[in-house]
Amino acid sequence: MRPGTLPFRASSRPICQLCDHILQQPSYQRRLLATKSLQTSVRVRVSRAPCVYPAIATRTISSTPNKKEKGSKIKSHVDQDIRQKTIRCHEQLQDAESQIQTIISSPTVPTEDTVLKVLRTLGVVATSAIEIQAQQIGKFSPTVIKQSSAASLLSLDEEAPPVKSAPKTSPTELPTPNQISSLAYELMKHPTVFITPKILSLYVQLQALLRRPKTLPEVFKLYAEKPIPREGSSPPSYTKASPNSAKAAISADTAEKALTAAIEAKDMGLALDVIETSYAAPAFKRAKLMRKVALPAVGVAATPLVLYELAQQLSLYSTGMDPDTLANYAFAGLMSYCLFTGTLGFVALTTANDQMDRVVWVPGMRLRERWMREEERAALDRIAGAWGFKEVWKRGEEEGEEWEGLREWCYLKGMILDKTDLMEGMK
Repeated sequence: MRPGTLPFRASSRPICQLCDHILQQPSYQRRLLATKSLQTSVRVRVSRAPCVYPAIATRTISSTPNKKEKGSKIKSHVDQDIRQKTIRCHEQLQDAESQIQTIISSPTVPTEDTVLKVLRTLGVVATSAIEIQAQQIGKFSPTVIKQSSAASLLSLDEEAPPVKSAPKTSPTELPTPNQISSLAYELMKHPTVFITPKILSLYVQLQALLRRPKTLPEVFKLYAEKPIPREGSSPPSYTKASPNSAKAAISADTAEKALTAAIEAKDMGLALDVIETSYAAPAFKRAKLMRKVALPAVGVAATPLVLYELAQQLSLYSTGMDPDTLANYAFAGLMSYCLFTGTLGFVALTTANDQMDRVVWVPGMRLRERWMREEERAALDRIAGAWGFKEVWKRGEEEGEEWEGLREWCYLKGMILDKTDLMEGMK
């Protein structure tokens, strides 16, 4: 260093490279860059502000009590609605009980409409009880419950045949299935109540809804054998019933509903009793004859007269043969044709077996007997399908006392359960 001279001071270094870059730019660009960097710095600091999180937490905590209050209000409203419906259902049951007591204590014979009204009231009570029970288990609105789900809702699978009136319940308790079933059964057994087809059908529907089909065979016997009261008579007078007449026959629809209820109850003995008192009854066979054979029999009886008149008309157009001889030949030919085709039709009708599944007729069963008892065979076929294996390849492997009893029952009725040469793999 030379004397008399001062060393040069080193230039001061910028604070950071960003500031140095801004100072070197023109004035308008400098202001733009400074503004952007300031906004970025402010945004970062705001996003890290610690006061944001407590605000969110405070808002969440304050909304929780509102949801709880809303849920409690809904629950209280549903409980009140269930209570009102239960009281109304109890009042309807009391109304039905009072009507039944009036019928029992009255010296006159009740009309069919009076009995039907009582049974409909009991049906309304049973349906209301099912809906209330569904609402109690969590469904906030009444739902239409099918008969298949009624048992699970009201616990109707317990075996308790109604033979006596069930104890009365309080207005806040639902009527039990046994109580409703007992009232209907008591009404059917009363001597002055004449069981008509409509009454019987409604009774079967009610017991099927309640899953209480134990009394159906007994009521079927009452329908056929119960003395007939004269309507409007006081004191009641009765006429002896004819259990084997066509009027005492159980209709096919009613018998099918009863058999379905017995199968759903998993009671094979009950199902066989239903078949014995409905399809296998002599009255059912006579009714089938009158319903399906009476009109064709009139046509068959009138056929020779119609054919003879037709042959007489054909003989008038002949010029090469004696008219009387031609009429006799024409009548013989027409009768032969009708007899031949009619016989083929009868054989085809009585030997049809496409509807058979597991129960078939024994060889040698008369064709007339097959046609007369087809409904009985079909009912036993339904029972076999309900209790047996569903897989076709496993059929014939069923075991147990009930299954062997069903096999023996079919054999005594002239039928075969799982005929060997008709089973899968044996053809």
